[in-house]
Amino acid sequence: MPVLTIVIVMDCIFLCIYTWINNNVLTDPTLCDQEKPEAKGAVDKKKKAKLSMGDSFKMIFTSK
Repeated sequence: MPVLTIVIVMDCIFLCIYTWINNNVLTDPTLCDQEKPEAKGAVDKKKKAKLSMGDSFKMIFTSK
């Protein structure tokens, strides 16, 4: 019984810390950068070609 109580208490503590971080730390502009990566001149990623299901399996089985 004491182990279950410890698990429940630790879960409540973890939930409180998680909620506090999401509400206070991640929304505070002095603590994290709110700008989008595109605004900083991030390099665009190449678009991957979408393969059909058959082509995907063929690629998997023929690759080394």
